[in-house]
Amino acid sequence: MFHHRDVLSDLNKPLSTKEKIVSAHRCMQEKFPFVARIAITLYDPKTKVLKTYLDRNLFGQQRR
Repeated sequence: MFHHRDVLSDLNKPLSTKEKIVSAHRCMQEKFPFVARIAITLYDPKTKVLKTYLDRNLFGQQRR
């Protein structure tokens, strides 16, 4: 039987937005280690507002 592991399952947990972004970035870096930063945009249909989150220092690493 095929076993599927949902690598983005943290996105369905009651975590902060920052924690979800860090989790998504880690998943991306497992497959694409050259990804240094990500941006995520959330749309709120009630207010019709887009919110953009960008972080290039997700893991507290010092950039050179």
